[in-house]
Amino acid sequence: MPRHAGWFRCCTLAVASLAAACAPLPARSAFSSPAPVRELTDGGRGAPTLERRDFAALDVMNAADGIGRLRPDFLRGSGRWPSLGVPEIAVYVNGAYDGDPSTLRLIPIEAINSVSFLQPVSAYARFGPRCRCANGAIVVDVLGSR
Repeated sequence: MPRHAGWFRCCTLAVASLAAACAPLPARSAFSSPAPVRELTDGGRGAPTLERRDFAALDVMNAADGIGRLRPDFLRGSGRWPSLGVPEIAVYVNGAYDGDPSTLRLIPIEAINSVSFLQPVSAYARFGPRCRCANGAIVVDVLGSR
């Protein structure tokens, strides 16, 4: 056996291992998500969205409970925690600032058309530099005006 055969096997094994490590992972099943998530096509720039029909089967009274059940990650924000330990997530209802996520308790579940979550960069782009959305924004579209 030639002297370089061991070196050649080692290099071949390293290349094969690297190729396996770089292979794409299989896609997650559509059934692994707790609720359907659709993409906004009207200016939401790919924001995950819950629609009226997603809330229809729930036995909850307000938006906070519905969102908490279907998409609790909306209430956690983007994961950037300020020094006070409370995520700064803005809530916008029909395009107007409505406060922090505690205001979601005031929105009846039957009034919701859609709810989406915007990451901080998208939220600042949509609502401006004064947006209190360091951890994102929950955008709620309700029936009528509030």
